[in-house]
Amino acid sequence: MDESIAVSTIIDKLPPSWKDFKHNLKHQKEELSLVQLASHIRIEESLRAKESDKSEKLKGKDDDVAWWIDSEATNHVCKDKRMFEKLTTLEDGSVLKMGDDYFIPICGLGVVCLEFTSRKIIRLFDVLFVPKIHKNLYALVV
Repeated sequence: MDESIAVSTIIDKLPPSWKDFKHNLKHQKEELSLVQLASHIRIEESLRAKESDKSEKLKGKDDDVAWWIDSEATNHVCKDKRMFEKLTTLEDGSVLKMGDDYFIPICGLGVVCLEFTSRKIIRLFDVLFVPKIHKNLYALVV
């Protein structure tokens, strides 16, 4: 098989998520050899892996400090013990009922201070400490 046909075939078989990469390879001025193509693919895979790792790390960090505003929530809920200014441990078997009839244990009750980039501070009282919840919730009363 002619090397240029093999290169073209390999490029065509790259996944749909590589659309821009495929387009750039196909429209280069010079024809690529198989060795050059392999090198380009390894570099692209490496870059994508780094970007994926970076976005996963950032996502994890954002999720830890992010607060979702929920107009249907009846209580403020925080999953990170370190965010509490004051915290009283609860061991009475209290649970938080989620919208899907799922129950999560409440481990404490306390005060959380939220500092905004504008330096404004909001102090939330009677915040439930629920480490097993996925997102911090700010109960918006409308």
